[in-house]
Amino acid sequence: MPLCGAGEGGPHRCPLRGGQAQASQKRTQRRELVQQAGIDLAPLTSIDWIDAAPCALTAQIVATGGACVSYGEPQTGWIVVPN
Repeated sequence: MPLCGAGEGGPHRCPLRGGQAQASQKRTQRRELVQQAGIDLAPLTSIDWIDAAPCALTAQIVATGGACVSYGEPQTGWIVVPN
C-alpha cells in the first residue's frame, strides 16, 4: 500500500499508484488514495482531514510493526513508506 507518511508529511510528496500527485487534481487524487486504503470518507469533511488520513494510517502501520521502508537519515529526517 504505497502511502506516504512522516511526523510531518503530506500526500503531495509522494506519487500515487501508477502516477504522480498533481496540485490541480489534489482533491480527487487524495480522496481516491484514502478510499484505496479502505478508509471511510464520510467523517472526513475537509481536505485537511483527507490529507491527515494517509499520515495517520502510516503511523499506525509503523507503530504496530508493519513492513515499511525508510528513506533519509536521522540527522535530517526521513520518510516512512509502508510496503
